[in-house]
Amino acid sequence: MSERKALATVLRRTDYRESDRMLTLFSPEQGRLETLIRGCRKAGAKLMTAAELFVTGEYLFYDRAGRLTVTGFSLHEGFYPLRMDVERLTHACYALNICEAIVLPNKPDEQLFALLQRTLGRLAYHSASPQEGIARFLIDCCVLEGYAPVLDRCAQCGRLIDTKAGAMFSITEGGLCCGTCGAHGRWIDTELIQWLQAPDEADPILIEAALTLLHTYMESRLERRIRSLEQFLKR
Repeated sequence: MSERKALATVLRRTDYRESDRMLTLFSPEQGRLETLIRGCRKAGAKLMTAAELFVTGEYLFYDRAGRLTVTGFSLHEGFYPLRMDVERLTHACYALNICEAIVLPNKPDEQLFALLQRTLGRLAYHSASPQEGIARFLIDCCVLEGYAPVLDRCAQCGRLIDTKAGAMFSITEGGLCCGTCGAHGRWIDTELIQWLQAPDEADPILIEAALTLLHTYMESRLERRIRSLEQFLKR
């Protein structure tokens, strides 16, 4: 048995037995960690805060044959305003779900961790719409993870595309497609293409269109469904 520690954010929590929880943590240096935290659901428990979603801090574990149990915690940031706004809370949970789908055990990802911290901070403390915050988060995730959509040429044949009148976007091909290659794509207008190229403040209808497209694109790249988006995206 040995001790270890990690800076981490809680991505998921699951009640276990009468007063324990199982946690999925995201550490920038150690990747995804699965751990048990005992007694955290008891009234006045010392480690109660350490078992809440979004919470970021320094975790201390003991490691018994690869099974981690939390023994100590020092809070860095709780993002508590998220719990006061259902819409922002839901969008923040979606960001956690994306990270859970991306992060692997023992695979550091400091850039994604920093992006998650910035996104949770914007959702908790800034007045910008949560839809815009998550759309920007998805764009940045795609760039960091190496599957940013191709937005200036055909993703299949490489031909330059004039986007002044819009273009076809293919989820399977990974971006815009010319008329020859994009028979099975979806048409998106020039305003949406421009926003995807340079995200900025925009009309809510445009942001919703961007979110819908980016969500489908992200699911395709991750090859899995992402929980909770149905709660706030109109299909």
